[in-house]
Amino acid sequence: MDSLFKIAVLPVIFLLYFVHKKDPHPEQMKFLMKIFGLGCLSAIPVLFCEMFYDRVLQIPDSYGSFALFWNTFWGIAFVEETFKWIAMFAMSYRSKKFDETYDGIAYGAFSSMGFACIENLLYVVLGFSVVTGILRAITAVPGHFCYGVIMGYFMSKARYNKENGKSGIIYILLGILIPTALHALYDYLILDDTGPNILIWFVLIIAMFVSCFILIIRAAKNNAPIGAPEEPVVATPAQTATTAPVAPATPAAQIIQPAVPTEPAAPVVTQVAPAPTPTPAPTINTAPVPTVAVEPAPTPQTTNTTNTTQADSITTISWETGQNGQNNS
Repeated sequence: MDSLFKIAVLPVIFLLYFVHKKDPHPEQMKFLMKIFGLGCLSAIPVLFCEMFYDRVLQIPDSYGSFALFWNTFWGIAFVEETFKWIAMFAMSYRSKKFDETYDGIAYGAFSSMGFACIENLLYVVLGFSVVTGILRAITAVPGHFCYGVIMGYFMSKARYNKENGKSGIIYILLGILIPTALHALYDYLILDDTGPNILIWFVLIIAMFVSCFILIIRAAKNNAPIGAPEEPVVATPAQTATTAPVAPATPAAQIIQPAVPTEPAAPVVTQVAPAPTPTPAPTINTAPVPTVAVEPAPTPQTTNTTNTTQADSITTISWETGQNGQNNS
């Protein structure tokens, strides 16, 4: 039982590990496991819908190859791919975690592998067939993986258009119809097991596997944000407008802070106080100088006039004396 369980589960784990490691920004495993769980649960409505189609809507085999392809398309492929798509869409399409184009591929793969895991367990474990497990490990399980990758790729396209104001309904329809067509062709070629159909089936498997692996690698390389052009365009100018004044303000404050202590240390302010001190000193010294010079000036003038007066009087006296002398003689 353990070996059968491993044969049924190991290819699922390997493919999910591959798609997760290729993600440039891997999603949270908790979120991916929720999508995987919904994919597992999708097996329940698929089982009831297929039973209902077989009993009510199935076209009789008497219509030949047309009836086989019709019943395979609507009764098996369309039912399974629709419920896998619902599990992926319901959990991830409106989620904020869906922010890159590669995310859709991861979501589609995990949803599809959830369903494939349950289907494989029913075929291998309950059927007790190691051969069936090995064959499904290299055919059916990778086939479901490819359907999920294609489904998720188109869902990323639809989400990208939605975020950019365009309609994504075409990509949503393609995400259901193309995996359904490939799944129906795969089952039809297996059920109509003639020689040419087996060869075509083998070529189809190889073409699907190679195409999906190339798609995963290119999607990882060209991974782009979804909805990012609108948010940064509004946020970036606002951030630059707010940060523009802040950036110069911080260095300015750092430059002014060391400059503040230099103002009190400037010698200009300290020299202003002693400047008035020498100014009154010369005014005090000059005030007595004119008083000292003026006071002696009149003194010699007075003495001179006195002397001249005395000289004049002496001269007068002597002249009068002379006259008197002459008169006396």
